[in-house]
Amino acid sequence: MKTFPKPTVAQTQELLRWIPKRPCYSEWIIVIAAIANTFEPQLALRILTSYFIEEKKGEHWYQINNGLKNITYGSLIHLAKKYGFRGINSDSDGSELNSYNKEFCYEFNDLIIAERAFNLRSQNNLTKAQSDTIIKNQFSDAAAERIYRCCVNYSVIDKNIDPVSKKSYKGFKEFTNNFENTVLSDYNLAYCIGCGYSIILSEMKADEFGKVYRKSGNWSGSELVGIDIDAGMTITAALEMDFTWKSLLLYTTVSHKIEENRFRIIFALPFWTSYSTFYKKNISVIMDHYPNCDRATKDVCRAFYGNTNSTIYLFSKGLILNFQNGMKESEYGF
Repeated sequence: MKTFPKPTVAQTQELLRWIPKRPCYSEWIIVIAAIANTFEPQLALRILTSYFIEEKKGEHWYQINNGLKNITYGSLIHLAKKYGFRGINSDSDGSELNSYNKEFCYEFNDLIIAERAFNLRSQNNLTKAQSDTIIKNQFSDAAAERIYRCCVNYSVIDKNIDPVSKKSYKGFKEFTNNFENTVLSDYNLAYCIGCGYSIILSEMKADEFGKVYRKSGNWSGSELVGIDIDAGMTITAALEMDFTWKSLLLYTTVSHKIEENRFRIIFALPFWTSYSTFYKKNISVIMDHYPNCDRATKDVCRAFYGNTNSTIYLFSKGLILNFQNGMKESEYGF
């Protein structure tokens, strides 16, 4: 995979120019962490103190050495965009390729910690991923499960079927127009698939009513990848591959037959990206492990049908779920 150009001081100063000189505390520590995790400590200090005024002597140096460790340069770009930054120009030496971060959404077991994350988000106008990541770092021992940003269409089951009348829609208006952004655990993602609902493995821009129109221009970013196996490989062969066991889940599609296996594999990326070219390159890397896969699934807003009669291998939980007519019939470990 191609390595990305290291951001320059000039590019970093341009990003800082868009951020308030006195940001709220949660944004301030994200900025420091993004710069401290990119540059050597002394240089990071010079960049920060050339822009921010220290209210307490040594506070930047302390955060550089003791701040958040999983915040990447992409978080700085994301924050600058919040305040109006619209992209690095064409002679920027390619630092736009750093448009990815390790800010994830979590489901906290402790309700008090979950409330802290909610309050941090609402009081500082942060995304759920930003606030959850900050709290996860502050309470590193807290039990929490990563949950995934995606879209679900509850008005379509299987291959473009009305879930009420059980008849096929005439055309694809309902399939294209009725997605909704959500965050799901791996288990709930599997359950939606088994109920037959269609999914987009990305976050999308929604209208004022919260509805998502499926088109590439509405793509916001992704942390999930799905690939289709329609011919040339059996589920048994896929299960014999170590790489398959690194995925979240594998499920049989509507077209699956015993004599002709058809299935889909969903992977969780170790980052979130809002840069489509970078996302597609990572899809290609995964696809290279499966020569028989459908290469068309590199579309960033590709929608995948669910299957009300699916068998789902939920690798992340060590479970096999069997669905019949949209109802979970059995669940057992493997």
